[in-house]
Amino acid sequence: GHVGTLVAQMAREKGYEVLLNVPPRQSGDYNQLCQLGEVCSLNEIAQRADIITFHTPLNLTGEFPTFHLCNRQFLSDCKPKVVIINAARGGILDENDALLKEHAQKTFIIDTWAMEPHINQIMLQRAFLATYHIAGYSRHGKVNATNMCLEALCSYFGLPLLQVDESLLPPQPQLTVDWIRQVDKQLRQYPDRFDSLRADYPLR
Repeated sequence: GHVGTLVAQMAREKGYEVLLNVPPRQSGDYNQLCQLGEVCSLNEIAQRADIITFHTPLNLTGEFPTFHLCNRQFLSDCKPKVVIINAARGGILDENDALLKEHAQKTFIIDTWAMEPHINQIMLQRAFLATYHIAGYSRHGKVNATNMCLEALCSYFGLPLLQVDESLLPPQPQLTVDWIRQVDKQLRQYPDRFDSLRADYPLR
């Protein structure tokens, strides 16, 4: 996916060895991904990786289901002190399995939650970092969504293509560790305000 590709690129730039698991795609996409890292099975990634990050859609059925992709068996195959990051969709991680005592040494960073906005507060306390997923609420997400609407309207009415002039928007603030910790603190203090915290998210 787009986000997973960006994460792989950033990891490569920082000198990480990148392992990828990708279902069959168009050959062009697959070849591009192969240039970013080694394509492996999920089982091999579980056994070899120190940090595992998920960037998949939530597929309940089909050839490549992803619901509870990170489950008890997957976690058992991982290294004892692996870092698991779920920034994909709630439901990719089986939160009940993550809370088992046998996974006590594993580190969880959770950005998407099952049953949002009524998130599992035990998992919230268990997580090393806890945030509320804001992809559609971010500056980048809003620009993309607006451009998609403009493209559809212009196409329907036969108008010249219009796009957002990003030079007219406020500058995008830099993401910092302190900022992430502040988001984590907010969510832990006010888990019942999940939706309002996300809706009132400062421009990023």
